[in-house]
Amino acid sequence: MKVNGYRIELGEIEAALLQHPAIREAVVTVVGKSSQQQLVAYVVPEPGSDDQKDVALNHPLAKLAFKQERRGLRQFTDASVSVALPLDEENPQPYLRRQSYRQFLKTLIPLTVFSQFLCTLKSISLTESPLPKYRYASAGSLYPVQTYLYIKPGRIQGLDAGFYYYHPADHRLVQLEAQTADFNALYSSNPEIVEQSAFALFFVGRYSAITPLYPDQARDFCLLEAGYMSQLLMETAPDNDLGLCPLGQIGTKPLQQALALNDGHEILHGLAGGAIDPAWMQQWQVPQASRSTPSLTEGLRQFLAQKLPAYMVPTLYQLLDTLPLSANGKVDRKALPIPSRLTPEQSFVAPRTDVEVAIASIWQDVLHLEQVSIHANFFDVGGNSLAAMQALSQLRQAFPIDLSIRQFFTAQTLAEQATVVESLLAEQSSEVTADTIQPIQSEDPQSLLNQLDDLSEQDMDALLSQMLEEES
Repeated sequence: MKVNGYRIELGEIEAALLQHPAIREAVVTVVGKSSQQQLVAYVVPEPGSDDQKDVALNHPLAKLAFKQERRGLRQFTDASVSVALPLDEENPQPYLRRQSYRQFLKTLIPLTVFSQFLCTLKSISLTESPLPKYRYASAGSLYPVQTYLYIKPGRIQGLDAGFYYYHPADHRLVQLEAQTADFNALYSSNPEIVEQSAFALFFVGRYSAITPLYPDQARDFCLLEAGYMSQLLMETAPDNDLGLCPLGQIGTKPLQQALALNDGHEILHGLAGGAIDPAWMQQWQVPQASRSTPSLTEGLRQFLAQKLPAYMVPTLYQLLDTLPLSANGKVDRKALPIPSRLTPEQSFVAPRTDVEVAIASIWQDVLHLEQVSIHANFFDVGGNSLAAMQALSQLRQAFPIDLSIRQFFTAQTLAEQATVVESLLAEQSSEVTADTIQPIQSEDPQSLLNQLDDLSEQDMDALLSQMLEEES
């Protein structure tokens, strides 16, 4: 079909989308009038993709706030009986050594160092044991999880680029395929980490090696074993000035082909690794907010731009839980929802209360807007981290409340922020005035607040992260 003067093959775009590891299903269609047609991609993400999670957690700082809630910890009442366990002074060194290293040196790794690193997974024979012994546990001593590697060009001495199988009994690497991998096809997240790494490890379960003894628990036991192996390697890698970072969303299809795996195998987990500076083991490497880390939709645009002509890259992306099907089981294209950007915008509702008017005035000042609807989302109408900090500072000055960063990023529409402010005002004593509220207690963040115009958005992300940690 022709779109804006170009002949388009929708099936070719759909096939390219399905090559992305975070996409399970995809359909592309054309919407709009003949003079203003647009390509729209409807995609169903793989389970666990970031874009299937709560929309309120899309911003890095909102994610950090959620993590700091530590919801995994069980809560008890003050009346619960507990015993404080005796403990010597805490030693942070083991915690600092075993961390996810998110940057790597470009130095060449000696083969002897890499060999010493991998020997942690090596098996040995003991005269008193009929089976080989490993440094990690396995159900029934079966050890069905095997280690595969990808070595980048020129990063490890004496090793050609390509895929390898690590033989734990012989302590040798068996080359499977000599090629330079497309890491964009292998990983859909953390591109900066993958780009800097020297090698990648993949733990693969071979079910024929465990199912006969554990038919109902084979996968569970394989996942546990992969966890044991990952922990052991992350604990011991710093001994060789190497660091590792667990990575998710592995592109299983291209990797299965490169490793010559069949349906009886499953890629369970992956790690990126490389050389590290010994000084990095002495301090916590704070993950920096990355302006270049794309959302799934932006990542899809970048992914397709490398594979298709510009006129074949969809301009709109709609995330769906499932694709609508017709009675005969085929995709019902007529039932696909119209993308929100093509539907009539929500009716404008002017601020009604004094609080809404005050917040709207702040938004207009910070975002340079002529008017703001109470349904407007701060980040959809031009807000970013820098603007968020400016708005938060003005909100704290305008109202006698201590509005937290977490509350700001959770309540993103003007109406939601007004509700939060009104709730906080109701909690305040009638004697409290704005002069008694100290928005920021930390001297360093406050000094930065006075220099907002000189900060980049990346600097602001770091500042907000620091302030968010102090709130906790």
